[in-house]
Amino acid sequence: MLKLISQVEISSGNLVFNCPSPLEPYDYSDLGIDLFGFENDDYAVEIESLPYLQAEDVDKYVLDVSKRFNYTVLSYNIDHCPAIRRSAYILSWDILENEKTPVYILVIMDESEKLLYEITVHCYNLNQREGKEIVDSFKLRN
Repeated sequence: MLKLISQVEISSGNLVFNCPSPLEPYDYSDLGIDLFGFENDDYAVEIESLPYLQAEDVDKYVLDVSKRFNYTVLSYNIDHCPAIRRSAYILSWDILENEKTPVYILVIMDESEKLLYEITVHCYNLNQREGKEIVDSFKLRN
């Protein structure tokens, strides 16, 4: 079980999640995109919010995101966040210069805010179990 060290609330959205160690925030608002990130030596969590169409299929969408980012999908077993009905995530690898980093790709549909969140959780410390616990901790505030 993930020991709550740091709870993160997203200022421009409706999300909250837990992490086993404090994360430093960064954003790309100066580039005109709604992308926020949080990182430390062990993890990086990036969250982009986009408008969505109600008919979008989260299971298909999460696979599309993995292809767009050129991640190697480890398993096509799609899981869902326990606290969010319209969510899906998969485990993949980010391979840079022969180094493999586990990356969880998570998609959340927030029907009340009419937003789709594309989220990546990079596990720099290679701890997939804690990465999964971070993903499973995501909740909508309303």
